Amino acid sequence: MDSLTVFELAFQNKNDMYLFYLEKSNHLVSLLSKEIFKKIKEDESFHLQKIQEGLDQIKKGEIFSNGSREGLRKSSRECFDSIFSEIVQDQTQFTSSWFTDLEIIDQAMTLETNIHRFFVTIEKEVADQKMKDFFSFLAGEEYRHFNLLFNTREYLQGIQEQLPQCSQD
Repeated sequence: MDSLTVFELAFQNKNDMYLFYLEKSNHLVSLLSKEIFKKIKEDESFHLQKIQEGLDQIKKGEIFSNGSREGLRKSSRECFDSIFSEIVQDQTQFTSSWFTDLEIIDQAMTLETNIHRFFVTIEKEVADQKMKDFFSFLAGEEYRHFNLLFNTREYLQGIQEQLPQCSQD
């Protein structure tokens, strides 16, 4: 695959991810889920910007420079803990109706796994070391997003199991 095709595919995949988080965040119930999705959506926007910069360089016939990655994110554990510590103080947000959140988080985890595989595959196919490094960075970001989602899911599922179940009519 040529560089232009690689960047166009990367852009389309990341744009799809961004749109998923944008749309699904409106269906979440838990404040924790909403904040995690907001954080990932911000990351996806940053990634889109960096991919667009690379795409523009390739279209102009320039050598891909791999640009600055200033503001690299905290680890998934640090990010989750930061968001979690703010939200857990509000005990009123606990509910036993997080089934929708868990389903959406499962969808997001599947998407993150798929795009992680995409970037790992692309990284192996490109010859340019700067491109390899860039796609490796993106693969790492998707792995981090998966971990954020996994931690969120585990927490919500654990709380849900502890709450008395409401009768469903």
